[in-house]
Parts: sequence; structure tokens; C-alpha cells
Amino acid sequence: MRLIEFSDHTGKQMGYCPRRIVDHLDGEYVALCQDPHQSCERVTLTRRDVLQQELDVAAFTKRIAGPLGIRWQSPVVRGNGLWSVGVSEAQGTRGQPVFLALVTDTQRFAGLVQRLVIDQDRPFVLLAPTKRRCTVEVVELLQARQSLFVSLEERLGLAESGQLVAIGEKGEAGQATAATPVARRAAAARSFAKRYKCRIKDIHEAAGVDQSDYYRWINGTRPDDYSTCQAIERILAEGFPPSWRRKRPAGE
Repeated sequence: MRLIEFSDHTGKQMGYCPRRIVDHLDGEYVALCQDPHQSCERVTLTRRDVLQQELDVAAFTKRIAGPLGIRWQSPVVRGNGLWSVGVSEAQGTRGQPVFLALVTDTQRFAGLVQRLVIDQDRPFVLLAPTKRRCTVEVVELLQARQSLFVSLEERLGLAESGQLVAIGEKGEAGQATAATPVARRAAAARSFAKRYKCRIKDIHEAAGVDQSDYYRWINGTRPDDYSTCQAIERILAEGFPPSWRRKRPAGE
């Protein structure tokens, strides 16, 4: 007997369905209800009824961590279809735990969010492939905990180079900004500050990253596609955005 996948089924008890499919290795597959009281009937399936898929959650989350500004950690199962995957380092959610939910049922997704809100006593970031499961009730739960929901289909895209990047405010994936060689980064920042008559601090403030992230970029200890690195590179390549205003020290 071999467990292979879940089917798209919703039982009476939130959090226990969809059904679990078992392969008896004799050509027969059985879909079993995950409710401890077995409230749903057992269903026999044929090979044609079963779609076998596998997702390497560790490899997937490691790849999306950089563009989303997440300090990745090896995924830890936190529930049926829920993993903790790291800590946010993005502006506005820095230091918050990040979770990934992979479920196909709206009711079950709501159950995962409900348990997260109960288990977490502080804000968190929740990732999911799409916002289609994000109902009014789910939004209210997240807002009550001041937590952020991120739809991966809306926040990630492919650049022309094929590189995975964060999608811009206008919804385009665009071209990833070329990375400055590590050995030239300090000089590039000084040259920019001289050209724009600004401080080095103004560069990372305009990029929306803190000083520690700036020095990680300088030293090359973060991947070039990391969101904070890309933000700094965009400032150096394009200059200060029109909406940014330098915070002048008192008395200046």
C-alpha cells in the first residue's frame, strides 16, 4: 500500500479533507476520508482517475525567497498543506514569520488561516499560489492579526532573461537589473553619492532597505536576485525615484 496524493474533496470537518488517496499496488486506488470519524464514504478509483504530482517544497520556496525578500529556511510542516518557510526581510513585514499554504479547497484554506491566527500571537506573512481561496472571512482574519497575504501569481514573474523576479507595481515582470560586481560596489555607491550630492545612507533609504541589508549587498553575501539587492541596484542604475525625498538631519 502506498500513499500518493490528495483528491479534490471537501468533507464535513474542516481541515481533514480532501480525501487521501491510497495505492494498493494492484491497480486499485482508494480515496479515504481524513475525518477521524470517517464521515465520508470510501471511493474506489481507477488509474485514469488519479493524477500523481509531486512538488519539491524546499527547492520551490528557496527559489522564490530571494525575489520576495524572505530569509529562507528549510520548510517545516505546520499542518496539512502548510509550511513555515522563513522570515520576511521585506520593508513593512521585516522580522515576521512566513508561511506557505498549498491547498485546493476554499474551506480548508480558511481553516489553515484560522489556526495560524490562533497559533501566532503576532503578524505573519502568508503565501499562496493564488488569491482565489482568499474569501472575505479569510481577509478579516488576516486583518485582525495585521498579517499580509501574498498571491504568488500576482507577485512573481519571469524577466526576459528567464530569471524569476518580483513583479512591479504596474504588474509587469520586466528585466532584472544587472548586478554590480562585488569588488566595484563600494566604489559605485561612492560615485553615485558624489554625482547626486547625497549620503550613502540616502541610497539604502531610497531603496527601502536597512543598513544591514546594504552591507550584505556591498559584501555580496546575498544572492543578486534578492529583492533588497535588486532595489539598491535599481537606485544606482536609475537614480532616486520622483516620489522619494531625502530626510535632512535637524539643523541642516
